[in-house]
Amino acid sequence: MDPDRRWTVADVAAYMAIGARGPVIIGAGKTVVDELEHWMTVAGVDGFNVDYALRQPDMAAFAEFVSPELRARGHLATPNEQHLTLRKQLFGTDWLPHESTGAAYRRE
Repeated sequence: MDPDRRWTVADVAAYMAIGARGPVIIGAGKTVVDELEHWMTVAGVDGFNVDYALRQPDMAAFAEFVSPELRARGHLATPNEQHLTLRKQLFGTDWLPHESTGAAYRRE
């Protein structure tokens, strides 16, 4: 935010409407990834929160244009082709162990 600017309530509302206090990166997939890489290099950022103005179209556009570019540059893993659950990937099973508290609620 510009410390020399005289901010009005309307200015702050407009500024915070999309992107809050962080940068708003827009553009083609390559442009977005270039900017993300810039932040990684210059500031040592190792993760990003992705937000949206319009949920469905913005998330779909991110998945279609930005994610493939992130994968091509080695910043995003390839989706699991086997469609395993996270639990299966981490622990080798989709089920909680029988001795777990949560297993008592399982319907078998």
